[in-house]
Amino acid sequence: EEEGGELYKLPENVQKQVDQMYKADVAKFAGAGAGAKLENEYESFLAELGGGGGGAGSSGGGGDWSGLASSSSVDDDCKLYIAGLPYFMTAAKLTDIVQPWGAVTDCNVIMDKVTGQSRGFAFV
Repeated sequence: EEEGGELYKLPENVQKQVDQMYKADVAKFAGAGAGAKLENEYESFLAELGGGGGGAGSSGGGGDWSGLASSSSVDDDCKLYIAGLPYFMTAAKLTDIVQPWGAVTDCNVIMDKVTGQSRGFAFV
């Protein structure tokens, strides 16, 4: 974020290139017409996190994050994003893994509401 609280936005010409590449990648990997399904999945993902919509290509690819609330008092600027976690990962296990590199003040493994398993990423 910039000092005024505004999120960084890509220059318009760069954003157009990103949007074109996104659409081409979706068509290549998921087949023609799969973009709408992928957009719906992305919107559902944001809703689970507490964020708003906007689509994968809008506002620099981030959607509306103003509703995304943290469950802790730790400043989000201090959190480390960790991806590629196994589905059995818990906050306690991840804390034990990360603890040797420094004190862990907050660990939030994002869980799937339906299965109760890790979604594969966390914020520490």
